[in-house]
Amino acid sequence: MLAITFILGISTAIYSDGLLDRIGRLMALLGSAIPSFWLGFLFIYLFSVQYGLLPSMGRSTWQHLVLPALTLGLGVGAVYARVLRTNMLDMLNQNFVKAARARGMSKRRILVFQVFKHALLPIVTMIGTSFAYMLGGSIIVESIFSWPGLGRYIMSINMRDYPVIQGYVIFTSVLFVAIHTIVDFIYVLVDPRLRVR
Repeated sequence: MLAITFILGISTAIYSDGLLDRIGRLMALLGSAIPSFWLGFLFIYLFSVQYGLLPSMGRSTWQHLVLPALTLGLGVGAVYARVLRTNMLDMLNQNFVKAARARGMSKRRILVFQVFKHALLPIVTMIGTSFAYMLGGSIIVESIFSWPGLGRYIMSINMRDYPVIQGYVIFTSVLFVAIHTIVDFIYVLVDPRLRVR
């Protein structure tokens, strides 16, 4: 999903205000506007009920993972594509881009090889937060697809199962801290200017 997101964000920035940009923006807008529970039911109806291509619930094979992964990834991927496109277009007015244009580099080469790296930093933060959220559990998607994940432990609040609730809170807290620490290290790899001397 990340590869599709990057391709969509870069291509809509390269062909800004063209047909591909309009189609990409429309897809990103629809992907971010559709709620995940409605999208999950739509995927079940299309791919399981109508065409019988994929199973609608359970986790026996890799095919059981396709629909929940698409449901979780489509919404956040659409937001990533929109943010990436906006960041890349904002970077075009920076001095290093003007210098690259003065050296005779094409717009496409500047966008892909120079602007993309600088526009990636906000996306890294968003990916880290979304990754921690998805690992911590998404109870709606897990309930729709009968997927036995961590998000269903939240239901223990209604049953007052306090040890399970405490374990879940501690696990998700450690998970969020660890992933944001990894994001900080990735920042340094993407932009060496952030290194502390």
